[in-house]
This record gives sequence, C-alpha cells and structure tokens, in this order.
Amino acid sequence: MADRVSLSELARRLGRAKSGLHKLAAKGQIPRGADEKYDVDEVIAALKKNTDPARRSPVRDRSQPENSTENRKPQTENVDEAHAAIALIRRVLTEEGHEDVAVVDYNAARTAETILKARMRNLEVEEKAKTLISAAEAERTWADEMVKLRACMLAIAGDLPQVLQHLTAHDVSVIDRAIRDAMTKAAYDGP
Repeated sequence: MADRVSLSELARRLGRAKSGLHKLAAKGQIPRGADEKYDVDEVIAALKKNTDPARRSPVRDRSQPENSTENRKPQTENVDEAHAAIALIRRVLTEEGHEDVAVVDYNAARTAETILKARMRNLEVEEKAKTLISAAEAERTWADEMVKLRACMLAIAGDLPQVLQHLTAHDVSVIDRAIRDAMTKAAYDGP
C-alpha cells in the first residue's frame, strides 16, 4: 500500500511550506486522495513535472536517507554533448549581442532556446512566402541563368563579326575567331 500522509506530514517530509502545498493542491497541481491524504511519491513526481526548473527547490522525501539513489542528481551521460550544448548556447547568445556569456545557466539556455525558436519561425514564414528557397533549387536556378547568359553572349559574338567587318580589312571568320577566343579566355580567367 502506498504511503498516504496528511498535508502537515507531507510538508514536513518534503521540507516545504504547508501553505504552498495547500495552494498547489487547490490548483490541482499535486494529487490529493478522496480521503484528503497525499501519496508522497505521486506528489514528488507531480512537483517535478509541474515546477519551472529555474524556480524549483529540491524535491525529496525527507523520510528517506540523504544518500539514497533516488535523491542523487543524474550524471551527464555524455560530457562531449554537454560541452557542445553549452558552446551552442554561447554562440547563439553572442550572435544576438549578449556580451557576458561566461556562465551558462538555466536562464541563458532558455534565452538561447527562445532565440532559436524565433529564428525557426522566421525561416518558416520566409519559406511560406516563397522568399526562401532550398539550396538545391537555388543551384538549379543559378545554373539555368548561367546557360541563358552564355547563350546571349554567344549570340552577341555571332552578330558582332558582321558589324565589325566593314571597320577592318579582315575576313568575318577571323573576327569571329578572335571574339570567341576572347570570350573563352574571359570565361576561364575571369574579368
């Protein structure tokens, strides 16, 4: 059978104010039985679930010994992942103009998360408005435009020798060859 206690005993075991627990019970944030008694384990689980981590005081059942495995803080599984997350938070905050990012606490992480959510919403809006396209689509569009530009340039080169023929004593084929050589050289060497 579960350990069911009164509100006073619950407050004593959790090391919390009775009035605060009463308010939480009235709001329905901690479970209360029909007999007006509380299951300690259910209350601890509800407090951990319903409380903002930045404002959370440690929740532990004081009837259990201090070194109980239930009351130990969880160890980070992968230290590299933790360092990468902290580096990401620092980078996001620095990009947004925060000068002092020496200590990364919960508030800094929350601010970085809000910034990243805003960036994602902005990208979604731009994508829906068709002002943002994928890299593959941009590459295809760029390649198509370059093909069109090359065709235009070649058309100019094809017409130019006849226009220039009357200005020089050279044959049209010589002028055409000179223009094409110049265009090819410019295409490979740049302007």
